[in-house]
Amino acid sequence: MTVATILEEIPKLAEECAVERPDRQQRTEADPDDFQRLRELGVPLMAVPVEFGGTWENLCQAVFQTVLEEDAWWGTIISEPGSGGDISQTQSGAQPVHPPLEYRLSGENWALAFDQLYEMSWQES
Repeated sequence: MTVATILEEIPKLAEECAVERPDRQQRTEADPDDFQRLRELGVPLMAVPVEFGGTWENLCQAVFQTVLEEDAWWGTIISEPGSGGDISQTQSGAQPVHPPLEYRLSGENWALAFDQLYEMSWQES
C-alpha cells in the first residue's frame, strides 16, 4: 500500500459515502463496515511509521512536497484533544477557495500556546 494509492482511492470512497449521506446522517452509532473499508484502503497505516509497515514518512514527504513545489500552506483549525484548544470557542474557520480540496484558514485561534500556558500557571502558583 502506498500513499499515492490511498490518496487515489479515498475520493472514490468519499463519493460513495456522499450518495449515502441522508441515511448516514440518521445513524446513531458507527458502522463497523465503514471502518473495515478504511482498513482495506490502508488509511490507518498513514499514521504508522514505515518501519512498522505504515506509510507515515511517505505521507509527510507527499505533504511537504506540496509546500516546496506548489507553494502550499498547511494549518490546523482544531488540534488534538487535551491540547488546550476549545472547539466551542474557536474563531478559526476555513473558507472554500477551490473546493473540495483547497480552503483558506482564517488564522484566528482560541487556544494558548504552550509557553503562554506555562507562564500563566507559573505566575498563579
